[in-house]
Amino acid sequence: MAALLVKKDLRPLEDIIDTMNIHAWLQECIHDAEGRYAKLITKLTVTVSMIELEKIAFEFGKLHTVGKVSVQDAYKFFDDIFLNGMPCDRVNIITQQDNSCFSWEQTHDIHAEYWLAFQGYPETYYKLRKQVMLGMLDGSGLILENPDYLHYSIKKENQCTQ
Repeated sequence: MAALLVKKDLRPLEDIIDTMNIHAWLQECIHDAEGRYAKLITKLTVTVSMIELEKIAFEFGKLHTVGKVSVQDAYKFFDDIFLNGMPCDRVNIITQQDNSCFSWEQTHDIHAEYWLAFQGYPETYYKLRKQVMLGMLDGSGLILENPDYLHYSIKKENQCTQ
């Protein structure tokens, strides 16, 4: 399975990028990465329980903790880590931003198509994503609120409402 899902192209970046059409090249890379992730996790759910995958996701997040940062910096860290399309897709819209709370919503679900293409469940992506986020915030003094898969808040204690 690894041979199908892992890409190792060690050529210099200038040899890989289509400089005549960078946007399309990046879009193809995103499509490829999203598809490989959906395929991998969908295959794993046949033999690994969702509870176990969520534990693994949380532990992965802990390995990549945000540390002691502001709510704005925690959001930036998330935005740098999680793939939400191209900036022109305008997936994440900030809805609240102050010193104690940073909230955003996703304008649409750009991940579902990849999961459905491999007979997977888009909810699986969001469950695992949430666990990675919680792991990343572990020990930071920040809390994640995620009432549904489109709305998120990072906050200090209970100082923010959505």
